[in-house]
Amino acid sequence: MKFSRIALLAALALGTAAPAYAQTPVFDTAAVNFGCTEGICATAAQAAIVQIAVSGLTGRAYSDQIALLASLLYGLAQGGQVSLADVGAALRAVAAASNDPAQAAAIVAAAEAVESGRAAAGTPPAFEASPN
Repeated sequence: MKFSRIALLAALALGTAAPAYAQTPVFDTAAVNFGCTEGICATAAQAAIVQIAVSGLTGRAYSDQIALLASLLYGLAQGGQVSLADVGAALRAVAAASNDPAQAAAIVAAAEAVESGRAAAGTPPAFEASPN
């Protein structure tokens, strides 16, 4: 019985300390992918932002979802099958939805990189919120 409690507590502790990319999205990633390949990336991102907002998440959990969405969008821009201007606009909408100024600034910088074509290669930036 003691081992089960310890294992449960360890799993919970690890789950709360995991980086944003390890979280499960609360938004429809397939809809974002589809929207971006169909030229309506900003609209798809807005819908995802609404899904995140109505999920009831707050604080770090909310910021983690914003980071997931920004990472997905940035990755789509790197794939080359989307309009860079559209993805840039989507990233700007995601930045505006962030509740963390440092995270928002990182997402705006990513939008600028996407729009200018500098995001074509390399590792996506980290969009995690500032530790609080």
